[in-house]
Amino acid sequence: IADDHSISEIDMMAIEIGATIAALMMLYQESVQSAEASVKGSLLSQLIQGDDTRDTVLTGQSLRYGVDLRAPFLMLLIEPQQPNTGQQMRLYRIVNQWVAQTNWQAVVGQFAGQIVILTAQSDDVVKQAEAMLAHLRSHNHDLDRVRIAISGGHQGAIQVQRAYQQCQDVLKIKRLLLPKQAIVQFNNLGYLHALYQAGPASLEGNPQVPVVRRLLDPKHADLFTTLEAYLDAGGNGVSTAENLHIHRSTLNYRLSRIEQVCDVSLQDPQARTNLQIALKLLRLFDVPSAS
Repeated sequence: IADDHSISEIDMMAIEIGATIAALMMLYQESVQSAEASVKGSLLSQLIQGDDTRDTVLTGQSLRYGVDLRAPFLMLLIEPQQPNTGQQMRLYRIVNQWVAQTNWQAVVGQFAGQIVILTAQSDDVVKQAEAMLAHLRSHNHDLDRVRIAISGGHQGAIQVQRAYQQCQDVLKIKRLLLPKQAIVQFNNLGYLHALYQAGPASLEGNPQVPVVRRLLDPKHADLFTTLEAYLDAGGNGVSTAENLHIHRSTLNYRLSRIEQVCDVSLQDPQARTNLQIALKLLRLFDVPSAS
């Protein structure tokens, strides 16, 4: 403003007016964003609660954001590792801004301490989730360990509630069985979701659970995790040894000890399947993962 001369009183007035206008513009922008967040949050809340009497109205509101619930859709549920109000708000703002910048047709809002994204079903949804996760990690180190669940495909406003429940199940199973995976799809859970749905009571009725419990005895240190790694690798000894960072001879010794303690043959595919089901039930409802 002053160019090459000293700042005059008029210059100071211009600076103050400019600063005031900038502040008012920022306040206006924040108020608009806050109002939009409130509207989206209300929409998602009603959809998740499953009010079928407002199906048509909620479908129409979703269309404002480019999401047609009459067509197949997906839900993404994003959860910080240690959720708190401040982190949740930062996460929402960053995600909402990223979605807008990438022209992703989606409804983004907050519900029960998590970030909800409702979008049309697409084969690229995992790539979009990976890109969003990379953006979060580069933007804020506090958000580099968020968890993302992706529901199965659904159709109709009343099915949003089901998609939300699927995402919740994914996050719970991920914490217990898949702690190293940042993004998990419901459609990839397979039998793990069936075991989760069976509930804690399934431990009592499974005859292999007491057998696998023998490996939890302190005298058999490392045998439980060795069996888990071996079964997760489909009985592949090379992959198991690499994943556990142990020598093949060490693995072979542990596997022979497992066979002795559990009185089973790990060469029997049916026995391996039975042991894996019992082991996953224990992980889900009794023995937390060390990871």
